[in-house]
Amino acid sequence: NNTNNQSPLFKFLTKLLPPLLRDTIYGVTIGLLFLLTLFLLDYHSIISIGSTKAFQSVGMELLSDPEVITAIESTLDIKLMPLDGYTAMKAEIASNLELIQSHNKDENALLVKYTNQLSSLSEEIKSIQMEHTKLTQEITTKLGLEAWCGECKGNWGRCDQRVEYLKNTYGNSVMMSKAGLIKEGLCIKK
Repeated sequence: NNTNNQSPLFKFLTKLLPPLLRDTIYGVTIGLLFLLTLFLLDYHSIISIGSTKAFQSVGMELLSDPEVITAIESTLDIKLMPLDGYTAMKAEIASNLELIQSHNKDENALLVKYTNQLSSLSEEIKSIQMEHTKLTQEITTKLGLEAWCGECKGNWGRCDQRVEYLKNTYGNSVMMSKAGLIKEGLCIKK
């Protein structure tokens, strides 16, 4: 019953509109694909269309305008930069990361190396100190320095001060200075 009450114009439009809409969508889609194909062929210099060059130059001029770039950057919250600058920054970051990683590896290797050297040298120092103590005791015994009295006083002051004076003034060794004073009968424990 509802179909009988509809106007002839409505009936005409309902029959005509779906095919018309479908044809319009198909036509626009095919037209866009055709234009894109033409632009692609022009871009690769297979054919030459003068208007694409004009679109290209206007687009490049628009994208090189500082105000447009600033507006795009602020709207999208990004920083636009030339591709070669981006590539250079990316390469520098990669090389710096490699440098840091190799430096860390080198640092760890050096740390292990120096730790081993420190351990080796510490053992060597202990050995030398033991040898020094042993030799000092032998020299003390051979030179008779067990009898040394560093606090005794002579004409020059205390005996230890005299040994220091001989060492600083004449370059005598401490042991030889003590032995010389004891040989003279001075600075002997009583």
